[in-house]
Amino acid sequence: MPGWNWISFSLNVPDQSIDNTLQSLSNPVGGLIKDQTSFSQYSSGLNKWVGSLTNLGYTSMYQYNSSSKDTIHLIGEIIQSETVNIPISAGWNWISYLPNTALTPNEALISLNPLNNDIIKSRTEFSQYVAGVGWIGNLDFLNYPNGYMLKISNPGVLQYPPNVPLSAP
Repeated sequence: MPGWNWISFSLNVPDQSIDNTLQSLSNPVGGLIKDQTSFSQYSSGLNKWVGSLTNLGYTSMYQYNSSSKDTIHLIGEIIQSETVNIPISAGWNWISYLPNTALTPNEALISLNPLNNDIIKSRTEFSQYVAGVGWIGNLDFLNYPNGYMLKISNPGVLQYPPNVPLSAP
């Protein structure tokens, strides 16, 4: 969709270089992608992505800005969410979402030790942690391929619950 999109990749792509990962975009001109610390912009003159963001992994959320509707097609190995440890620092973290099914914030963030007023947000929704109650707000479910921003007081390791087997069509 045009504008800013918060995305994550739940596949282990053999070549995680930005040019390989985003090669399926039909109109990357003017595109900008960033993670929590770096960014790259598409250069139509060079026909490639230029900037400090050179690889797109599966543990970070990315913000992608485009002037047109487009789709990223990836081929890779499905990530077994329960095998990945995502380090979480106190403060803001840009996190990917790895499970192949939707989970509530209480289910998805079970491996963390949140405190009152910690926040998780998507591009359009959020939930806040309340001790004794859990995560409350209008972010009812986390889902792929979305990415999320998590502001948390206690550092830790995010480990999502096991993937639910996908049923064959």
